[in-house]
Amino acid sequence: MTVKYEITSEQQAEIEAARKKNRNKKIEAKLKILSLRAEGKNLKEISKITEYHFTNVSKIISQFIHRGLSYMLHAITLATIGT
Repeated sequence: MTVKYEITSEQQAEIEAARKKNRNKKIEAKLKILSLRAEGKNLKEISKITEYHFTNVSKIISQFIHRGLSYMLHAITLATIGT
């Protein structure tokens, strides 16, 4: 069963604020995915725009909805430091 995750206007404002402060390309790609979802784009549209596979787009959105932006950004930062 598929679930369509919606991003609230408050969450969208949080995403846009993070995009303005961000300097990391990996984080920017994920924030762009979230912004496009907040604009009402579907997974296939986002996938085409960002060149991420639609299953990865879905995972990024789901992670944001369930764990929040700060968790997601922290996980990406840790992964980047580890490389």
